[in-house]
Amino acid sequence: ALLALIGSALFFAVKRLASPSGEETESFSWMVGLGTLASFVALVTSLFLYTATFTTWFVFWVLLAGLSILIGKEVKTVSLAPPSFLALISSFVFLVSLIFGLGLLFLGGQKYIAEVQYLKAVQASQDGKQDEAIQKVLRAVQLNPSSDLYWRDLAQLYLNQVNTISQNTSLTAEERQKALQDAVNNAVASALQTTLLSPENVANWNVQGFVYQNLIGIQGAEDLATEAYQKASELDPSSPYSLTELARVYILQADRLAQQQGLQDQRSQALQNALDQLNKAIGLKNDYSPAHYLIAAVYDKQGNSEQATRKLEELKIVNPNDIGLAFQLGMVYWQKDNVEKAQAEFLRAKALNPQYANGLYMLGLTYDKQGKKDLAKEAFRAVLQLNPDSEEIKHILANLDSGKQALNGLTPAQPPVKEGAPPEIKKE
Repeated sequence: ALLALIGSALFFAVKRLASPSGEETESFSWMVGLGTLASFVALVTSLFLYTATFTTWFVFWVLLAGLSILIGKEVKTVSLAPPSFLALISSFVFLVSLIFGLGLLFLGGQKYIAEVQYLKAVQASQDGKQDEAIQKVLRAVQLNPSSDLYWRDLAQLYLNQVNTISQNTSLTAEERQKALQDAVNNAVASALQTTLLSPENVANWNVQGFVYQNLIGIQGAEDLATEAYQKASELDPSSPYSLTELARVYILQADRLAQQQGLQDQRSQALQNALDQLNKAIGLKNDYSPAHYLIAAVYDKQGNSEQATRKLEELKIVNPNDIGLAFQLGMVYWQKDNVEKAQAEFLRAKALNPQYANGLYMLGLTYDKQGKKDLAKEAFRAVLQLNPDSEEIKHILANLDSGKQALNGLTPAQPPVKEGAPPEIKKE
């Protein structure tokens, strides 16, 4: 019905304009009709290309009304004398409607342009153009600062920028320090803005916790991450994600305490706090794999490596196709120096997903440890295809080509697997 309405309006409008009388051709009304038709065609085209809004439909019906006047052979006029009260009311209503309509058009236009900039930022981020993505999101934020989605993504883009800057060897120590400080401040400010705009949105607290969690080591970040995840858990008490990430914060706290003398009791308490949160998460969702992974990690840090291994092996029976589980179990075997079992798990991860960079990376290390240099090169070349800008992988391949150990001269920074994250947490 809508297509029939549009088609009829276009057909009769074109027919009317295509065969005007001599007077109409030169008249102002014919030019107005042509302009109305052109506007209507442009608007109808946009309906097929973009999501329509209230403002779009409002303008659609106004232009359609204009075309109906154009198509009509007779135009009826109503004359309202200046002294008439009805004339004053009509003028007032018209002006209010015009101002309100223009205001809606302006605001809608701003938000539309902001969405376009955000879409360009998403594409730039997918293409690995991090700085361009940040600039596009900043433009979107300027046009529509009330969107917490923009601020959430901006916070994570700045967080990625922190990692990029820390690996940039072309900067001097002073330049790197200043750039890192700016990126950290921007990430924190953006994360805080999300909760100021929409404090009841659990996604904003999860992202804020995620940002602070990745900045642990900076004074205060640990406590702020804990507070953010606790708030997220309060807002969404049925989700295991926030509890699991809170446990991850406690594990990181335990790792930090392990590096200091005389704090064994505090470290043990941090690990117990992590275990308590993970048990709560499993109570909410018994098959939530990330919580089971971290329970195994806690057991391992408590010195119960056999219990950690049993936990993951039990989980493997229940979830044989869980790629994250294959990777974590492989890591446990690797840490135990059981290279063959570790290799079997990393091969299983590769079979589940041939482009799983973490698994390929560790598979390459197992081959290297066994002296299978050609297979190790093949694995690391696959990782390089997935991460073409990684200087670490290039260094590893150079080591292998020269007959050295893969990690010779390197301190590997293998990232933890972030499985089961909600959509507001962007996976890198």
